[in-house]
Amino acid sequence: MRALPIRWQHHLDHPCRDDIPAGLLDAWDAWAKGRDPTELTVDGTKIGGWPYCLQGEVRWHAGGRLVEDCEYVLQLGSEPKAGLSWGYAGLGYIARQPHHGSDGWHLTWQSL
Repeated sequence: MRALPIRWQHHLDHPCRDDIPAGLLDAWDAWAKGRDPTELTVDGTKIGGWPYCLQGEVRWHAGGRLVEDCEYVLQLGSEPKAGLSWGYAGLGYIARQPHHGSDGWHLTWQSL
């Protein structure tokens, strides 16, 4: 892996369709119709916002069990220039459990 500078930019970020409650899907579909996909959920490396879903809703597990109270923190994109890859064009996701102190950090990933 190589160190590379990051130039952060502010973007408005929205949840992926997979993160929308079932009762709101029709409204989300109507809102998203005809929009440029880059206006919806930002992919690649980012801090905050909403996770970009590649294979459905992002979930975290520990010891083979689903961890329900995780809060998404950041997303790490596959960065070829840096030599970082999460499978094929994948993304890594980091979350924290607010009531577990320094032991409450979790990592998961999805790829195409």
